[in-house]
Amino acid sequence: MKKLLFLILIFLSPFLFSFDLNFNYNYSYFYFYKINYFSSHDLVIDVENSNDFLKFFAQFDVRIYQGDSKYEIPYPDIDFSIIGVMPTYIYLSNQYKFTQLYLSLFNEGMNLKIGKFPVKSSFSEIYSPLDIFYFSSPFDLITLKEFPSNFLFSFSKKDITLSFVYQDNQDFFSSKEGLNLEYLNQFFNSRFFISRYSQVRKNLLSIDSIENYLFGLSLLTEHFGPALWNEVLILRSNGINKFNLQFGWDYTFFEKFYINQEFYINFRGLKTPYSDINIINKYLNKDFLIGRYYMFLTSVFKVKEKINISLNSILNLDDRSLIGVFNLSYNPINNLLSSISVVKTFGESKDEFYRIPAVFLFQIGTKF
Repeated sequence: MKKLLFLILIFLSPFLFSFDLNFNYNYSYFYFYKINYFSSHDLVIDVENSNDFLKFFAQFDVRIYQGDSKYEIPYPDIDFSIIGVMPTYIYLSNQYKFTQLYLSLFNEGMNLKIGKFPVKSSFSEIYSPLDIFYFSSPFDLITLKEFPSNFLFSFSKKDITLSFVYQDNQDFFSSKEGLNLEYLNQFFNSRFFISRYSQVRKNLLSIDSIENYLFGLSLLTEHFGPALWNEVLILRSNGINKFNLQFGWDYTFFEKFYINQEFYINFRGLKTPYSDINIINKYLNKDFLIGRYYMFLTSVFKVKEKINISLNSILNLDDRSLIGVFNLSYNPINNLLSSISVVKTFGESKDEFYRIPAVFLFQIGTKF
């Protein structure tokens, strides 16, 4: 499918018009407190070509590391090297890749989109188990965002949009399919979502491919001033129904202070998620959250026209452990951006967000 997609994109791109080209460059300096430090050069090239019924978009990312670009797996009391699955350190190599590459055809309410691009079904800004086609942790400052290959077809008629998504899954040649129905009127926006996908679960002794069915209902309204939303999610796996509930709100106060607060309940989550085997399985399966009750917070304060302060955090309400990102950004002139970020966790050694050294990131970049 990927080779066929590439041939289609190459064949149709010369027929497009309105060529647009953008460059972004960033220098990043990573410092792991008392552990390690390294830097990177990032160049992002965006190419867009479109007309009234066709759009081609490509995003090519280049990241070149300088220094000893490795970081230690910071789980306390666990030596991953003894299980023969993961190394003690994760090494980061230079990267040259298309992070997005897609072709979109649209006409009279219909849209056909093929390629590597983000697919988002949830209203949540930070985390939602509804977004199975792509998930990116807001606390991952190291790796590039690379979107998987998708096929999307949508049809809109007045206030209703019906969408079908198909995605290749590299694990065991399985796939993901999803059907999304969205209804929009002047009071609220509602979405109904159903999907099927195979989830490859790993542990120390075996690897299993589990068939999952997901049913979701989301509602959002801005009728009362702030945006209010909730999501009800049912995941059926191996004959067991797993219920999830998420609700949140966001608002901008005095055109200076933006706040987004969300709450997530996983009724089959672990009350005490930390144990050696739970953390190892979480790492192997790339699980993001395995507890029961969480609070998410995103806030941005505009100090001056060119200075912003932001804070992202996730709090486990069971053990009171927390992970957060503090960011200070400054734009001294047009097309020039500088920022410093700190990632820090708070918790005891047997909490989900245990106490580890802080990670500092300094960035300066430009776009043209």
